[in-house]
Amino acid sequence: ARSFVSLMKDALQINDQKQRVRLRIGTTILIQTTFLKDYYRDWMKLNELYLNIENHHSHQIHELIEKQKLDLGFVTNLYPYPNITTAKIKEERLVILLPEGRSIKQLEEIHLSYSSDYEIYFEQHFPNVTKSIRVASSLSLLELMDDTHFCVIPEHLAQSYINKRRYL
Repeated sequence: ARSFVSLMKDALQINDQKQRVRLRIGTTILIQTTFLKDYYRDWMKLNELYLNIENHHSHQIHELIEKQKLDLGFVTNLYPYPNITTAKIKEERLVILLPEGRSIKQLEEIHLSYSSDYEIYFEQHFPNVTKSIRVASSLSLLELMDDTHFCVIPEHLAQSYINKRRYL
């Protein structure tokens, strides 16, 4: 995020201060609602900046940047694109969120595929788990969570959920 703010300041210095710079940002819903939301208020205070924020899947963001339809992207998975420069700015552990006192063997999974590596790891370590519900975002996982399911979710979202309910 600091690199991004520095990039924004550099872009503003290049342009005439009376003109506004249009910055097209692509991000996943998870990143927008958790990581970037804290920065939006600061960015909106910059009178020289128009923000255009779009939600896409990680692979779509890479494609849109390569086609120059986005200027900057925040993704959960990095894909190799020869004309795109990437940098990891944050890494977070995935944790298993399940009802207190229950085991995975007693539950069905609310499944979200984070990456092909995740799928391979999960199948190796939990081969007999039923994936009864498949969802498109981590936020959907939390809405569907109940006493008959478990999910794998980023640690900060799990902690937020635990604070509101009694899951561990």
